[in-house]
Amino acid sequence: MPVETLRPNAVGDVTQLSAYPNPPNWACVDEATSDGDTTYVYSPMVYAWYRDLYNFPSPQQIGAGDTINSLTIKINVRKTDAAGAAVARTQLKTGGTEYNGTTQALTTTYTVKSQVYTTNPKTGLPWTLDDIIAIQAGVGCRTDIELIASARCTQVWLEVDYTVAAPPAAGILAQII
Repeated sequence: MPVETLRPNAVGDVTQLSAYPNPPNWACVDEATSDGDTTYVYSPMVYAWYRDLYNFPSPQQIGAGDTINSLTIKINVRKTDAAGAAVARTQLKTGGTEYNGTTQALTTTYTVKSQVYTTNPKTGLPWTLDDIIAIQAGVGCRTDIELIASARCTQVWLEVDYTVAAPPAAGILAQII
């Protein structure tokens, strides 16, 4: 099944993380290939969850009749100190409601973490093209309680797995023509 990858292209409804070297935050996580610590967003040295949501371009490969099998949010994250216990999670906003992904422990090496949604959590129904067009997604980060390690994210992207609609049968096509 084909997969269309979407990368952030604009600010979303929430911008709480800090950006390095400078904002806009979405531009620090939109690379197709990781640039490591050249650009990233990160949790301030405060023990609390901070999150960013980003907007994405409309899919270019998925058609109105295609079936969307799943949406995967991917984040490339690490912590800044081996002694700390910083964590991260994916963030999703659909239909006006925000959803937190599973909290993931971090290492000092950038690692891709992901959350798969086979249905829209707001409706419980399969994803539609309109759902994907309107989606916001991002990353949540939390510094450890000892304030030793901060969480960093250098990439955020969506992978939309879909099935192309079957073309009409030859007999039906002949009737149309």
